[in-house]
Amino acid sequence: MRIETSEIITLLSQTPIFGYLDPGRINRLAGLFKTVPYRKGDVLFSVGDDSEELFILCEGKVALEVDRRKSTQRFTTLHRGDFFGEEALLVDDPRYYRAVALEDGILLSLNVDDYLYIYAELPGIEEMLDVSVHSRKRATEVQMPWLGQDEFVHVISRKHPAMLWVKLSLPLLVGMILLVLSLLLLLLWMSGRPYGWITLGIGLPVSFFWAVWELYDWRNDYFVLTNKRVVWIEKVAMVYDSRREAPLRTIMSVGLQKSRLGSLFGFADVVVLTYVGTIRLQDLPKADTIATLVEAYWHKAEDHNRREEAEIMAEKLHEKLDFPEGTAGTTRASVTRPAPIPELLDTREPGFFQWLFRDFIRLRYEQSGAITYRKHWFVLIQKTWLPVLLIAAAVAAIVARLSGSLAFVPLTPGLVGASVFIFV
Repeated sequence: MRIETSEIITLLSQTPIFGYLDPGRINRLAGLFKTVPYRKGDVLFSVGDDSEELFILCEGKVALEVDRRKSTQRFTTLHRGDFFGEEALLVDDPRYYRAVALEDGILLSLNVDDYLYIYAELPGIEEMLDVSVHSRKRATEVQMPWLGQDEFVHVISRKHPAMLWVKLSLPLLVGMILLVLSLLLLLLWMSGRPYGWITLGIGLPVSFFWAVWELYDWRNDYFVLTNKRVVWIEKVAMVYDSRREAPLRTIMSVGLQKSRLGSLFGFADVVVLTYVGTIRLQDLPKADTIATLVEAYWHKAEDHNRREEAEIMAEKLHEKLDFPEGTAGTTRASVTRPAPIPELLDTREPGFFQWLFRDFIRLRYEQSGAITYRKHWFVLIQKTWLPVLLIAAAVAAIVARLSGSLAFVPLTPGLVGASVFIFV
């Protein structure tokens, strides 16, 4: 089955990883694609196969599946204009997922050898492929239970690693200062006293766990672009989860905002202006490429919405004019409306410690559709810092007195009573 070159050119111009190219380059690229018909149920490639071709779906529907321990999970369902197998043009690794045809259709394929022939004439294509390949891989690893029916991930990215080092700088600095302080206490200032070891034993673990917490916090922030919406997920470990999102159809413009640090290290904010507000995707690597992809998928969603509206209008006209089925020159449009997103219920029974501490310091949590907000934990610190400090001082004084460091302090009934009063 042969497809006209003009249709291939149109399809490539609507494909996000190629749509940014000028018409001349798209025309040259179109001549390298080959048509591949397939039947329902065909396995286009399997896990472990050599990566040799990129595919663009021209007609039909294809599912991408990944093997789990005890089952096979479908993580993407592709339609006309969607692409897959892009890792073949970037790396020489075997396939890590399976592509299965859900209905009869036609693919456009680009062999890696043909791609290398024209690669030098495609500016920015390597970054496009890199973002797409890593997003596809990460989408199979990150749990996103909030995805709706027939919703799949196009792009997913964390903040730039430079922001991780910015977060780690403070705990690392504190750890170094405490290490130097403990050495000075041990070697110079109080060599015969245990204060240096106490400072070392408390300060280094605190700095270490602080750094681990910052790493965990950095890993929890994601930008996600699906076929239906743009999402910014921000989680503060053990405190709150925040998810800002907007449907693709509400986007008005996509822009970039760079800082001096971002210009130096290669990251920027992608600013998505929508009808319902502004979503700022902060400190993203390859921000230019991500902004281009957001804009491309936004326009693709607009085209899809226009076609869907035309089908709905045709259906309403048929109902209004009461055309009988099969009337010459008329066809009833088949409209597939998106199913509502089902409510996600967690039926697992939590363990004792999970039940005890799951809402211990969280400020916002959801349960059965109800959202509950609590006072910020800073209010707790503000009200308890003084008694905690007094208790810590009293404990330190008792330990020092019993160890002989404060032997000059007499153990009088008044002093014991004052200590008991502080604890009570």
